[in-house]
Amino acid sequence: MSENLTVATRSQDLLPEVLDLLNDCSFLNECDTFDEKLIAEYNNFKPEKSIELLLERFSSGGKPQPLTAFIDDMKKLLSWDYKLRVLGHRSGRPTSLEDKYGVQLSGNTTDVITYSRLRFLFPTYIGLTSDGLYGENKCFPQMFGAPEFGGLIPSKSYIGSVRAEIITVHLCCLKLLEPKTPLRLHHLLLKKRIEEGLLSDDKRARFLNAREILDAHGRKTKKFTQVYRTMCELYNEIHAEIQEVEKINGFNFNYNFN
Repeated sequence: MSENLTVATRSQDLLPEVLDLLNDCSFLNECDTFDEKLIAEYNNFKPEKSIELLLERFSSGGKPQPLTAFIDDMKKLLSWDYKLRVLGHRSGRPTSLEDKYGVQLSGNTTDVITYSRLRFLFPTYIGLTSDGLYGENKCFPQMFGAPEFGGLIPSKSYIGSVRAEIITVHLCCLKLLEPKTPLRLHHLLLKKRIEEGLLSDDKRARFLNAREILDAHGRKTKKFTQVYRTMCELYNEIHAEIQEVEKINGFNFNYNFN
């Protein structure tokens, strides 16, 4: 059996278990409608199928265009989504692109394309400023607080022990920025993003290198070391809280999903 087939089989075996956990809303309060909607976004979501749908809609009608035009379209959609969600800017909505690709604000069927699903598919385009750089949010780089950052975390075997520190910073930022969402849910969704993200380990590591989280050899940089230390000083309970949700969810990130 080829390595690719082995990985695909492993992913298929884990998917029902993950979806069962995601569909378990018993730990959510009745008022947590945002969390229920968040879970629903992942129901019946097949990343590769969504990419195929987007490419079909890109190619339909008109003369052939280079793939760079497709990427530019995705960047424009996600740029507006970021401005709306984070900055509150409603002007300049790309309605023609939304119509072209069938982008909706919500939905949970396989053939629906939502902005949250676009963010899952293209995590490298999340939170970019107009000059193409990620902003800084106090002492933490802004990207750590984006849920889709999980799709940029390589497998443990690829980057070693620094992976645990990256995951810890990411979960800590998610908890601080979205305190109403249980850490257990952040933990579950992170597993799915790491496991089913479409980027290869090499591309994920190159992104982290470009953002000065990893050096060229896959080791943590001084910049990231300072970020991690600052987080530990500001929120020293995060390690114990992560260990607690690991017990509840029945898994940890000390082994590979990819």
